[in-house]
Amino acid sequence: MIEEKLPLISILIANYNNGIYIDKAINSVLIQTYRNFEIIIVDDFSTDNSRDIYNKYKDDLRINFFYNDKNYGCGYTKARCINESKGIYCGFLDPDDTLESNAVSSVYEKISSNNELSLVTSRHRVCDVDFKQLSISKQNKHLNTGETYFTSNNFLVTAFTLFSKNKYMMTNGINIQLKRAVDQDLYYKLEEVGSISFLNEVLYNYRNVEGSLAIGKNSLKAKYWHALVIKDTFNRRKSNGVTNISNDALNKVIEDLFIWKTIDKIENREVCLSLYFIFKSFMVRPLHNIKYKLSLLRRCVFNKSKI
Repeated sequence: MIEEKLPLISILIANYNNGIYIDKAINSVLIQTYRNFEIIIVDDFSTDNSRDIYNKYKDDLRINFFYNDKNYGCGYTKARCINESKGIYCGFLDPDDTLESNAVSSVYEKISSNNELSLVTSRHRVCDVDFKQLSISKQNKHLNTGETYFTSNNFLVTAFTLFSKNKYMMTNGINIQLKRAVDQDLYYKLEEVGSISFLNEVLYNYRNVEGSLAIGKNSLKAKYWHALVIKDTFNRRKSNGVTNISNDALNKVIEDLFIWKTIDKIENREVCLSLYFIFKSFMVRPLHNIKYKLSLLRRCVFNKSKI
């Protein structure tokens, strides 16, 4: 491939208080073998040292910085990332993660080979805070024949993903009200205007950091927001006559929404999980050993023991 003819690709970073990590994220883009890229960084009113890190790159014309005038949240900030980008293809990079040096070139080669593709995803490794490998994700793999991403139980878009800006413009865009599950909302919408492909290469390094939007005590909140996204996707596809999940599956999502909403504000993760399984148990077998379940619930509420 002749470098001058390669299209511009936008790497998008939505940052809030990740100054301790974002330097490595930026550098992992700068060393990409694919050279025609821009980095779009939208800062969501950070209060840490993020601006000090940005200043290190103020003379690099490949990096464009934008600042929210207040903390709007993940949905708004990621939507702005896309709106500020100029690339034909875009890919999100979380500020506490990194890309392998061949990530952009590998995924670009795949997505540019088929105009019907709206996005291409890849595999990722899970790392500790020092980027030492803990595992390779088993959730990244090919979709089964006849399945959609929305209806699959075995396929998850989580690693480095490149998507078509033109396809994105055919959707109603990222829901700016979302605080979590923003990426999943985007991927469901992109699936409705194109197809999804999987690249069996480890191209993304996911840092397992406490405080991230989807792990630790935030994992329950992430489930809650993802359930909201699923419900919204179901209703949107039903109105458009698109292949959808079953009503039984949607009822489960609504059931989970009730559960997550009930325990969303509880900070103790072990108490949250205990409450969740108790609620689920009541719904599945409401009369089975009810005294024991009530005793568990009482112990959880008063936090007298860990279950």
